[in-house]
Amino acid sequence: MGYFLGNFFGVLASGYLCDWFGRKMVFYISNMICLAMGVASAFPPSVEVFLVYRVLVGAVGSAIYLSGFVLVVELVGPQKRTRAASVLTIIWLMGPFLLDVLSFLLRQWRYLQIASVSPLVLCLGHWWLLPESPRWLLMKKKTKAALTVIQKVAHVNKIQYSPSEETIAKLQQEPRADRNGNIMSTVRQLVRYPRLVIVTLIIFFNWAVVTMTYYGISLNVGNLGGSLRVNFFVSSTVELIGYVLGWVLLDRLGRKRSHCCFMLTAGLACLATILTVSFGGQELQWVTTALAMLGKLGISASFTAVYLISAEIFPTVIRNLGMGCSSACGRIGSIVSPYVADLALYVGGRFGRAVPLVIFGGLALLAGLLALYLPETLNRTLPDTLEDAVNFVKNRDENKKEEREMDVKETEMGQGSPVPKTTSAV
Repeated sequence: MGYFLGNFFGVLASGYLCDWFGRKMVFYISNMICLAMGVASAFPPSVEVFLVYRVLVGAVGSAIYLSGFVLVVELVGPQKRTRAASVLTIIWLMGPFLLDVLSFLLRQWRYLQIASVSPLVLCLGHWWLLPESPRWLLMKKKTKAALTVIQKVAHVNKIQYSPSEETIAKLQQEPRADRNGNIMSTVRQLVRYPRLVIVTLIIFFNWAVVTMTYYGISLNVGNLGGSLRVNFFVSSTVELIGYVLGWVLLDRLGRKRSHCCFMLTAGLACLATILTVSFGGQELQWVTTALAMLGKLGISASFTAVYLISAEIFPTVIRNLGMGCSSACGRIGSIVSPYVADLALYVGGRFGRAVPLVIFGGLALLAGLLALYLPETLNRTLPDTLEDAVNFVKNRDENKKEEREMDVKETEMGQGSPVPKTTSAV
């Protein structure tokens, strides 16, 4: 509970700090704090102090992933965002597998605690290699620094790039967020645009449901019957398949349709368990487990989708703040999930084992249907200002029309890949 509580406050604070001080700065400072608190957790003077350490580790741990995710999304081009997001989620999944190996090799919990945070030392060694987000630099009117980053990226990719004086002047004259501006004042302007408010609330709700269902199914593994270890291994393997599936389909079906399909799959699979549990015997236990794992596959794929959709809809000026608030809603879902999973203990009987999955499935269906209102973000230029985001949401129908025209053009030209709207690296 302390760890999830730290997650909640960490994503809120990091979202604000990333938009104020930069993604790179928050990423590395969070790494240093997490390393220090992780080592200190191995030698707590009391249980109360250990709880404080866990809260801090949860806070900075969520800040590391959130700031790193947004930084990567803003650094790569439109056609590479899905790959970048999927690779991050797959690497994140490698953590539990490595922790299992470490727990087998290191039986003493203090050594295990130190070993689990020791890889952060490697993260601190590439400060000079990882650039700051050029989009954030431009929003802060640091045009020279942004162009330096772009030129370094071009050099690494063996591309000759030399911005003209006209390009530099245009970038300097474009309206950007004031360096000393109050980000919260930008957030307050959000209520002036009802459509954007609705989109934001749908994103928040989807985050809460995705996270609650993800952790809920994982915690409900013990209620499925059969071997707990076998169920856990199958669950982790299915989760990996879900991330790969998201990687494959997000660029082919689009973000919105893929996310909706993933959520509906998870919802229907979870709801179907009420039939096998209530009306079937022990001989159908494998069907119940299979349906739960199908739900885990769909919700795992949705995790990648909801991260990517949020990062592409929120404008640069409040992207990390928007992602932080979204993730905070997700933390609420993760905090609630154990209590929903424990309903099986209070209801009792065969039907009790299906109650948690029915709740998860019903909410997943609702979230998936609401996601159809979101604009499609596939191959779209990231919005920079709040006005860009408002226009992006307003032009949802125009985007659909443009996508259909692009599909027709691809068919006529015999091309198999989408025609990007922009070739910009950022």
